[in-house]
Amino acid sequence: MSFQALLDKAAQRNDRIVKRYISDLKEIAELRNAIVHTYTNEVLAEPTPYIVNLIEEIRSKLVVPPTVERFVKEVVTLHEDSSLKQVLHNMNEKAYSQFPLVDKHNLVTSLVTDSGIANWLAAHLDQDQVSIKNVKVKDLQPYDKKKKSYRFIRKDASMYEAQDRFSQAAERGEKLVTLIITENGASNKPILGIITPWDVMETKEKGNSTP
Repeated sequence: MSFQALLDKAAQRNDRIVKRYISDLKEIAELRNAIVHTYTNEVLAEPTPYIVNLIEEIRSKLVVPPTVERFVKEVVTLHEDSSLKQVLHNMNEKAYSQFPLVDKHNLVTSLVTDSGIANWLAAHLDQDQVSIKNVKVKDLQPYDKKKKSYRFIRKDASMYEAQDRFSQAAERGEKLVTLIITENGASNKPILGIITPWDVMETKEKGNSTP
């Protein structure tokens, strides 16, 4: 079986790294053939520094694929009785637009998002004065259309799987604003970290910055 046929087979098995680099790998294979099968003394082709760096990049990602574990860190979470004032303070301090809502076992049950807060405020605009003094997270939840816009992912999953999850959700017209990292990707495990589409985009851009 040819190298290109092996690449196609790996891509069909949903090998995400091969799928991402399959065009580059096929071009590298053609370059390799041009170098190896030269029958004259003339140099018909040679790898440029860019190609060499690309080969090294692909090799490193095949040997040690980047995983979502890099986003495992302490997460700012909220509870049903957390105050709206606290939520706004966290958003201002952390520059986050959403927070996981957890129960007493630190299991994620919902999201608290900026759009949910905006919807709550809009629903109370007919009041002369809107006081947030006694407003709790549980009061915001009925107004938050993105509160269930999350899925779970295991901590050893590759970044390419995370990227695919967001892309596939967008293709289905599904709102997915956050991936919740747990030990094995199960919802009955404590939260270890979160990933947003922005995180995936930023990682992808860094991966494409090969000199």
